[in-house]
Amino acid sequence: MVEDITERKQAEKKLKYLSLHDQLTGLYNRAYFEEEINKLEDSGEYPITIVCIDMDGLKLINDTMGQ
Repeated sequence: MVEDITERKQAEKKLKYLSLHDQLTGLYNRAYFEEEINKLEDSGEYPITIVCIDMDGLKLINDTMGQ
């Protein structure tokens, strides 16, 4: 028996993208960075720097207009 799971795989890929990106801006979200930090901690690659900034009140806009 053969079953085409193309649609299921495409839906999984879309869900993964949505879980790691902000819907309003398309930028990576906190969940992405936490996942990457965990990967980097296990890899032993140091030093690591992540800079988070609020550009032009984008956080306020995202909080009020984002989903």
